[in-house]
Amino acid sequence: MSPQAEQQLGLRPDLITDAIAISSLIHWIGNRMTTTGTAAYSRFNLGFLDARIVYALAQTTPMRSAELAARLAVDRAAISRAVGRLTAQSLVYLGPKRRLLLTPQGKVLVPAVADVFEDRCLTLVADITDEERSTVLRLLGRLQWNARLVTTLTTEQAANSVEGLP
Repeated sequence: MSPQAEQQLGLRPDLITDAIAISSLIHWIGNRMTTTGTAAYSRFNLGFLDARIVYALAQTTPMRSAELAARLAVDRAAISRAVGRLTAQSLVYLGPKRRLLLTPQGKVLVPAVADVFEDRCLTLVADITDEERSTVLRLLGRLQWNARLVTTLTTEQAANSVEGLP
């Protein structure tokens, strides 16, 4: 963004720096949880998303893939691929009304997957006080709400943003 546009919009360099830092930290934490989760769940022959699905299905009533995608904040195509893997491993099946259910074999995995999942989440917040956790949750909720406004650049916008670049 040009300095003129920043001034016109009332944006300060420190605000932009902080916004970029917040975005970077959120991405770093997400990537860290995904990559370490992938390693942690590999002992169960599960990927990170596969384990999240097993955990989610164990915590709730049966749900459709679309409901699961919304609950886990994952796109439906990724859920579909993961459910395909879990079905092939006989861990999940489609029940009445196309609702996902854990098989008996899937239910056997739940305690071990839950232990790893919950330990990892608790480690993430280990030295954060109750008050700090409450603040973090409130602020992340606001960021999540604001994220709905974030859109990808269209081809035209992207072309315009690189005009004049060597």
